[in-house]
Amino acid sequence: MQRDLDLVRRILLRAEQSDDYTLRCSDLVDQNHDERSVAAHAYLMREGGLIDANLLTVERRGAQSGIIERLTWHGHEFLEAVRNDTVWAKTKQLVAEKGAGATL
Repeated sequence: MQRDLDLVRRILLRAEQSDDYTLRCSDLVDQNHDERSVAAHAYLMREGGLIDANLLTVERRGAQSGIIERLTWHGHEFLEAVRNDTVWAKTKQLVAEKGAGATL
């Protein structure tokens, strides 16, 4: 799986809007991302300290589904840095230019 930063941003935006701490991975499915893809990204985001999540994982198959419970402090900080669409577009352009050596 390749990390999709647009999906990461979308998950953060939706998690911030969720007041009841029950944002399911299935709620984020769209034409480009199935539930497993969303869950895999949530897993990475949890590892990165952006969110707290309760995820169903299957050995050797990774995250399958789950619930995103909340943004962490780091998640809120990251979201504030990329909330603006213009800033986000510039950030993605910079990452594309710098390649794998760039961090957000």
